[in-house]
Amino acid sequence: MKRRDWSAAREKCEAEGRCRVCKSASHGLDSAHVIPRSIAPAESNMSADSIVPLCRICHTAFDAHEFSLLEHLTLDEQLAAVRAAGSLDRARRIITGERL
Repeated sequence: MKRRDWSAAREKCEAEGRCRVCKSASHGLDSAHVIPRSIAPAESNMSADSIVPLCRICHTAFDAHEFSLLEHLTLDEQLAAVRAAGSLDRARRIITGERL
């Protein structure tokens, strides 16, 4: 099994230094996948544009579909999400927290 390269995710979290949603730097940062790894192929889901730095609290809330991440994404991140999800509609539903 091939190991995943997390360097782009780590570099993005270090460069931004704060949670994209709550702007906190005190809760520790996670590399949150915009499109869950279980849905997208690994090669399309490991780029820096597929990762968003979130504090652990916001990451847990996003994974539980408690809020929309859409307003916190750059255009490149939105495009990467569409590529990873396979369609615009599916990416929108995932990012906005709708259940599939």
